[in-house]
Amino acid sequence: MKTYRRIGFAGTYYTLWDICAYISYGYDQLPYQTIDYNYIQNLSTDETKAVEKAKLMGATDLIPDDELFGRNRSWKRQTKLFSEIPKSKSFFFEFGKNRGNKIMDCDDYDYLYWYFNSTSNIHAKSILLKNGYHDVDGIMLTEAEYLNYISYHEKQNSIKKGSLITITQESNIRRCEDGFEIKTIEHGWMCIIESISIKYHEYKGFGYYLPTINGVGKKIKNKLISVTTNSNGTISEFNL
Repeated sequence: MKTYRRIGFAGTYYTLWDICAYISYGYDQLPYQTIDYNYIQNLSTDETKAVEKAKLMGATDLIPDDELFGRNRSWKRQTKLFSEIPKSKSFFFEFGKNRGNKIMDCDDYDYLYWYFNSTSNIHAKSILLKNGYHDVDGIMLTEAEYLNYISYHEKQNSIKKGSLITITQESNIRRCEDGFEIKTIEHGWMCIIESISIKYHEYKGFGYYLPTINGVGKKIKNKLISVTTNSNGTISEFNL
């Protein structure tokens, strides 16, 4: 630690400062050059008188310091003495409740899951993969999320193959740019090709569409039905 006295200039008065330089360590245990600038008092509006007074009060460098120009309050400056590691590779938590702690010492998997999805940290990822989590295109998934992901894509693939599938309707049929579509719980919105007979209805001023059998509209909302899909995923036949 090195301490010395310098002269500053606040705009009207020349000022006296204690300056202390030392090495400090942050929460990440990495080194910083820290300089404390501690304001002591005003000296004089006249530079010559200010220099004489500062000399009597222990100052040895009597040239006013440009760093202290226009200041009359204590302050601090820190400079990194290291090359900063990206959050994705840091061995320490850079933020959050565990900030400053080593990632490899953490066994709070919920916290590691949140931290990885915020930073893509390789050390958090390593721990999660060893404890039942799955990496899907750079996103970490819990076991339950991963099983849902697999199930969803298996269903999507079954549609694309063109086959008879069972779906649960979430809504009635609606018009869209390509004709009509329905929303299913399993697959989201699916397009219906024109070969299916669809009839327009109204109830209390609200319009809606229903597939028809022998000219009679059949309500399908919230019902389990079978449909035949084409290879591009569109619906070619209802089986009510």
